[in-house]
Amino acid sequence: MSYYNPEVNYYMREGLFKFGQLFTLRNMRYTYHRNGFANFLCKGLVDDAVGNGFKCTKPGTDEEMHWNKKLQEKLEKDYSEIKLPLYWQRRDSKSLMAFMVDKEDDSKFIPRAFAVDQYRPKYNEFGDLVSAVAKSKIKGYPTIQDHNFSEEDIKADTVREIIFERRDQVNEGLSELEAPWDVLYAIYMLVSHSAYFVARAGGGQKKITVPETAINDTGTSVIDDLVESAAHYGAAHDVIVVPKTLAGQEVEFEVVTVNDSMKWMEIFDIYTFVLATITGIPQSTWKGLVPGQLAGAKVNEESYQDVLRDLQAKFNTYFKWVVRQYLKFYKWGSLETEFDISFIPRKPMSEDEEIALTGKKLDLAQKYVSIGFSREQALMQVGIEFEGILEDEEEEEEMINE
Repeated sequence: MSYYNPEVNYYMREGLFKFGQLFTLRNMRYTYHRNGFANFLCKGLVDDAVGNGFKCTKPGTDEEMHWNKKLQEKLEKDYSEIKLPLYWQRRDSKSLMAFMVDKEDDSKFIPRAFAVDQYRPKYNEFGDLVSAVAKSKIKGYPTIQDHNFSEEDIKADTVREIIFERRDQVNEGLSELEAPWDVLYAIYMLVSHSAYFVARAGGGQKKITVPETAINDTGTSVIDDLVESAAHYGAAHDVIVVPKTLAGQEVEFEVVTVNDSMKWMEIFDIYTFVLATITGIPQSTWKGLVPGQLAGAKVNEESYQDVLRDLQAKFNTYFKWVVRQYLKFYKWGSLETEFDISFIPRKPMSEDEEIALTGKKLDLAQKYVSIGFSREQALMQVGIEFEGILEDEEEEEEMINE
């Protein structure tokens, strides 16, 4: 297996020695698309954290905002585009998100995401975005559309650069691939190279036998050429180039199987341990273990949930900004309205978790009652239907009276 390295203009063999690759955008893209771990780090985590969507609620409660259902109808078709800049920010360190009105139909509101190579930003002396030129590259569309976002667009807050990490230089962040780069590359090479090598060579060594007459009749450079050719035999194609002076001479090539097998899983375990240390994502997640398969699985699953909650907290401001774009365009309410973003969990809560959540809601409702709310108002504030509770209490009173 080989791939073209555009930085040095030649084809490179994969191998366990290829560490310290140049951290370029092209190499990142290659790794992002070909390495499952890298794709998970940039895309999979985002989907696990916010992929099920969210609802907008009144601050500190589970009660939905009156316009939330209308919002969800719009998000149903737009959500995949709204998540795109989050993937790209994690991969490339930043991205651009814009909300535009269709020129031909001003009732259409269009969210559009741009990766770093699709827009050219202009910053002021403080490193703030003041304008940008972007190009739409959309599958299925024959032409590339240009977009010029002026200073007025930026001031209107309809265009925003998505950056969550540190800014060592003007508007430069940190790619999620940068820190674990060598480890990700090592795992990818370990898997692909070892599987290929075992399949082709049985985990063995190459051995070449050259007749003594051929050695006596040739110079050192010819033998060097033969050794180099033999080293590449079986690596890419079943072809070995025999030096011209050896033509007609008997040359044997064989593979000697090694009895001691490589401890691949131990090596893989070391890499995933380092990856877990760097990223904070539990090793069990990287290894693909299903909760329940190992001791402490519940702890590992909860640790992963913590990672997802941290991501949700990081993305919270971005999603609030997205929501306000819809509020402004469709005139559903005041832009000054306060609301919370409540992300929908990637899995349903267990019965114990639901009981614990209900308990917290009731505690909060009691606090509302203590400051003057009626019981019905307090329950409504925390998102508990009170009609059913009243009916139960009335039935209980009837039973007592009987």
